Amino acid sequence: AAAGDPRTEQPIRTILPSLLAERSMSLRALGRAANVDVAHLSRLLAPASSSAVSTVLGRRITRALDLPAGYFPEEREAQVIDAI
Repeated sequence: AAAGDPRTEQPIRTILPSLLAERSMSLRALGRAANVDVAHLSRLLAPASSSAVSTVLGRRITRALDLPAGYFPEEREAQVIDAI
């Protein structure tokens, strides 16, 4: 992302743990806030995971963490794929 752009280029699985720590939020609390099964979030964060981040999942996590729309690169990529 360009300077001043409120988005990240870091994958969700890389940055989500620090975002949760900054907010003193557990994965379970994120699951509740985003209406996503905590087991799905756990699989998403696993280092060897091949779980894709759908547009819906990206938006739910973004809203639950009060981040700007399109914050995660996977969310932006999913939007492009969905548009095609």
